[in-house]
Amino acid sequence: MSDIIDINQLRNKVSEKDVNEFREFIFGLYDKLAEGKLFVGDITEQMDKYADEKRIGEEKLCNLRQELINELTEEVGINIDEIEKQIDGDNINLDLGECSKQLNLSDKNINNISIRGVLKHRINNQVNDLIVILEENKGYILTEGKLDYDDKELKNIIENYKKNHNKREIEVIVLKEIDRFTY
Repeated sequence: MSDIIDINQLRNKVSEKDVNEFREFIFGLYDKLAEGKLFVGDITEQMDKYADEKRIGEEKLCNLRQELINELTEEVGINIDEIEKQIDGDNINLDLGECSKQLNLSDKNINNISIRGVLKHRINNQVNDLIVILEENKGYILTEGKLDYDDKELKNIIENYKKNHNKREIEVIVLKEIDRFTY
């Protein structure tokens, strides 16, 4: 009599029919959500009602969710195990010493530091060898050589930036003399 039947295991086992019903239920919730008939905060309440109506325990509900996720990710060709490996906290390379140095630098110079998003573009063609940095209403052109203002690529970058960022005009600052040194 080595085969002992575990009732909890049978109770929490998920059948294909259970998964299909759960899928229809979840898709119905998302339809209501898209139509504005349901709020995100109501989803948990609806899932609790579903579990009560179907007499599903918490473990079986978790098994249903997991099985549905597995089916959906398989349908679209996503390997969930690979994703879990990528977001595994143990695999994060976080150098706390480096983070501490960065925070310390920011603390000491907090009033003089600003972090902004900029667009940086390198042009190295027959006419110019330069770097264009665009932010808000300003453009910076860094070059060690002579700047040809008629460069079509340079004009296109600036014009496209103006159009895409709804700017009538931008101030362009040219930095010609560049000294390099190792600090």
